[in-house]
Amino acid sequence: MIDLDLPIRTTWSTTFPTSAYSTATETSQVLYTGLNRTVNNISYKNVIAIQNVSISAFTPAYIASLSSIYTPAQIQVLENEISQPITDTTYYALGIGGIEVSSTLPEEQETLLTYSIK
Repeated sequence: MIDLDLPIRTTWSTTFPTSAYSTATETSQVLYTGLNRTVNNISYKNVIAIQNVSISAFTPAYIASLSSIYTPAQIQVLENEISQPITDTTYYALGIGGIEVSSTLPEEQETLLTYSIK
């Protein structure tokens, strides 16, 4: 659930496990409110844009287990790879929900094609 009345620049963070070996911290911020946005030739009014930045990290126990296999320098390379931030912006329309996601990961691009409110 997204509160569409949040003021611009409102920020919050959540940390959660992503696997037995890693956690992610996601920091969200309201970028815009009251937008008009067209997605797939449909115009939406009163849209809110929320940016999410996710950063993953290995758990300390997993790093300890890696130390028997890899050198500290190799572990650092692995940590650097997993900790690259992923940024996405999700657009929410009042009464509809998510209508579009734009992301730094090409496979994470999404647009709403159709919807039905019952």
